[in-house]
Order: sequence, then C-alpha cells, then structure tokens
Amino acid sequence: MGGTPTAELNVTYNYAWFYYKFLDKEKGISWIYDKKGKEVIERLEAFIKELETPPCFGSATSKGDDNYWAPTPSNAAKSIRILLAWAKEHPEATFKGD
Repeated sequence: MGGTPTAELNVTYNYAWFYYKFLDKEKGISWIYDKKGKEVIERLEAFIKELETPPCFGSATSKGDDNYWAPTPSNAAKSIRILLAWAKEHPEATFKGD
C-alpha cells in the first residue's frame, strides 16, 4: 500500500574525514555510490572494525553520541551501521548518492 522503493540517509559533512581515512581515501563515503549491497558489506564491516580498534580517538562501539554534529568515531560508525544493515537486508539493491 503506497510507500517508496527507496531509502534515504543524510550524513553531516562533519564525519567526512573518517570516511576518507578509513573507507576510501579518494571518494570517502561516496565510494558506495552505484554499488550493490552485496558488494559493500565486507568493506563496511572493516570500516566499523577499524573504528572500534584503539587508538581510533575513542570508541565506535556505542550507538552514537548525544551530539549528532560531533565528529566522533561512534557517530561516523552509526551511519555506516545503517548502510551495512540495508546492504545485508537488500544485497541486490544499488546505492545512489547526491
């Protein structure tokens, strides 16, 4: 009944440096664009693991910080956890961006 075949996630630029450093040095989070869910799972899991491994400026094990705007490992990882869950649930879906 109605609905949409798309899902959207907006992420503040404040976390960008995490995505450039730990996900893709040239594209950051945009690396995911035009890839299927099944193609990104391993790399997203590695990103989360990297942020959970000291000394990554704190811990990414929490579900996110109280201050959404704070560029912390847990905030950066929270967005990636959402994308990872979508990728696992819909492995044939394609990520689009901008």
